[in-house]
Amino acid sequence: MQKMRKNIAILIILNLAIFGLYYYLLVDIRRSNIDTSSKLAQINLETMKKEQLQSVKILMDETKIQRDKVANLFVQQDGSVGFIEMVESLGGTTGVKLNIESVGIGVSKAKIGSSTESIQLVVKTEGAWADVMHLLSMLESLPFKVSFDSVVLNKLSEASSPTPSMTAKKSLSYWNGSFGFSVLKIKNTSQILQK
Repeated sequence: MQKMRKNIAILIILNLAIFGLYYYLLVDIRRSNIDTSSKLAQINLETMKKEQLQSVKILMDETKIQRDKVANLFVQQDGSVGFIEMVESLGGTTGVKLNIESVGIGVSKAKIGSSTESIQLVVKTEGAWADVMHLLSMLESLPFKVSFDSVVLNKLSEASSPTPSMTAKKSLSYWNGSFGFSVLKIKNTSQILQK
């Protein structure tokens, strides 16, 4: 009986040692599993970031032409003088006497944000009705976002032809006009790139 008790005690001790070893292995495996899962999650996160970055680069390449078209709707940061010269040249193109009466810079009313401002111009014109209308049409179709604030036209006179052969033809009316308009201008390119 004594021997049996001794054997049972040894078996209990051996079972406890085996269970302790199993418990230690189970805890170690669980800790290793958590570490592995954490590292796998980090690897997946880095992979996703890399794929997103690659996707953004591809999108940037694919949309370059469209982004350039949109950027060209605005007078560029250093393009104010060139824009004013272009407006002045329209007078010669249309055969109208054109004088830029005022130029101003204002806050943009568009919902584009603080990276834009507006160039505001008031243009005085004199010329034949068709020529003044042609100038107005050309101002409207400038390759920028043009917003007219005011358009005033006044008839000055009927110009009769000095030669008798031309007198039979319809006489031309002479008009003056005042056009107030604004275009959007990019204030600071670096601000846009940071957004």
